[in-house]
Amino acid sequence: MRSQKAILILSTALISLSYSLSASAIVGGACDKYTDNEIRQIMIDRSKAMYRGHCPCPDDMDEDGVRCGQNSLFHKQRGGEPYCFLGDISKGMVTNFRFYNKCP
Repeated sequence: MRSQKAILILSTALISLSYSLSASAIVGGACDKYTDNEIRQIMIDRSKAMYRGHCPCPDDMDEDGVRCGQNSLFHKQRGGEPYCFLGDISKGMVTNFRFYNKCP
């Protein structure tokens, strides 16, 4: 059980790092090659990476490998941050993301 938790923690850290690296590739004017939904997914990934627990979103897995569902922060806060679904991010939010990341 302890080794499973260690593996889960390590895999979560690696996923967070990969999200950060993929998100950083957009900054600096490279946003134009991404679709709105790709930017939405990057915003979701960043939002989830900022959460330190195991259950930011309903589809995530908790430390025991069980789907978070109603125990997720998303459900406890009834929407808002963290962003979990493409529909959580409006067109205006995508536009702002493009603007603040120096996208055309």
